[in-house]
Amino acid sequence: MSKKKKSPLCKSRLGNFGLVDKKRLDKELSQFKAGVKSKEEVEATADVLFERLRRANLRVNNGK
Repeated sequence: MSKKKKSPLCKSRLGNFGLVDKKRLDKELSQFKAGVKSKEEVEATADVLFERLRRANLRVNNGK
């Protein structure tokens, strides 16, 4: 029995790979990280939001 030869990669399959622009990727990653807030910042914002919602709810319920 003869062994089957593996077919070489065709150009269409190689077209699925994209070249990575490392500088652009690094820039986008650093911009994303700059927008990420710490846990403390998120909790402080949430505390203010929930307090305002609580007060608004009290005003609505007391007005009825």
